[in-house]
Amino acid sequence: MTGTDKTDGVLVRILYPMSDQTINIKDRVNDWPLWTPHDKYQRGYLKLAQLPNPLTRLIRAFIPNIFIPILEAVDPHRSDDDHQFPVIIFSHGNASCRTTYSSVCTELASYGFIVFAVEHRDESAVTSSYPFGDGSFKWIHYRHVKLYHNDLPIRQEQLDQRVGDIQKTIDLLHDIQKGNKIQNVLKSEFQMEKLSGLLNLNKIILMGHSFGSSTVLKRNGLESCPTAPTLHKYANLSNPKKSQNDDRIHRKLDAWMYPLQGMDSSLVQQPLHFINMQTFQIQRNLKMMTEYIGKGGINTDDRKVITIKDAKHTDQSDIPFTLPQPLLWIFGMKSKVDPFLVIDVTTALALDFISDKLKINLKTDKKQFIEKYVNTLIDGIDPIWWQ
Repeated sequence: MTGTDKTDGVLVRILYPMSDQTINIKDRVNDWPLWTPHDKYQRGYLKLAQLPNPLTRLIRAFIPNIFIPILEAVDPHRSDDDHQFPVIIFSHGNASCRTTYSSVCTELASYGFIVFAVEHRDESAVTSSYPFGDGSFKWIHYRHVKLYHNDLPIRQEQLDQRVGDIQKTIDLLHDIQKGNKIQNVLKSEFQMEKLSGLLNLNKIILMGHSFGSSTVLKRNGLESCPTAPTLHKYANLSNPKKSQNDDRIHRKLDAWMYPLQGMDSSLVQQPLHFINMQTFQIQRNLKMMTEYIGKGGINTDDRKVITIKDAKHTDQSDIPFTLPQPLLWIFGMKSKVDPFLVIDVTTALALDFISDKLKINLKTDKKQFIEKYVNTLIDGIDPIWWQ
């Protein structure tokens, strides 16, 4: 966490390949960090259901502690040939946080990416915090907003703040790469300068889920119009830090297009890849998506939509692995599809597209894996869904 207040600085979790590649992560279970960064995050998730407090406390008693199979504050991998890792900036969806997509983010990091998972402090996170100036932290609670009931101005204000967070993260990347001193206001044993020189800022991937997808889409569009005045209170886009040969692509996991109403889709020029969950996508969402894909919603080399059949919106997150099965059913999150398969297919599709567009050798062929499960996928947007 950087900065001194709610709108200054950024809050991210950084995932990277570690130096000791011989460690079996299963042998270090006792060193795995908790999935929830603080107890307030677990409370925040349960408050989303707006259940009576006694029932919430009862449910908490039956939810075990969940851990992420990673090691914190270890040295990053640094090769003899000064290899630099491509960077992924991940924007979370509504009612989520920087650890909600740990399954996807850790998998991507394991293939040689440095992932910056952003936590937005726009009241769309399940909970969050910011430094209060006296060494303490002030908590930000999730803002309950009734969907599609005159909420567009609220969502677009949140969207602008989120886009500012992405730009501040890009600025942070440049500072880290240069070895500039980073003041982390959270207690951490990790020295940020250890990442200096390891970031390939010519290969940046912006990725997001749901609200996070619309966030990175708008950030992409504003690269063609960096003087947009609505963002200047959140980040300086009039002179954004950008590498000389900056090569970005954008991955959208089950994109929520609603906050992008009024945006000129022609401003988005980089390659786009949408991976949708069939049960989430509704007609008006898909209709907006076709504006970014092209006439008829037919896939091209640079613009693709792939849908995983019967999958739920939350299947691309960690939620199916953290809630007991009865609660998934009660909350309407129980999927017909194996959530492990959804994560595997999602990351395989992402890695295949990224490696193709950025010419990255992943030392593994994801096309064979994708072909194995091709019957679970829908290619492009069927016009019958949105006409």
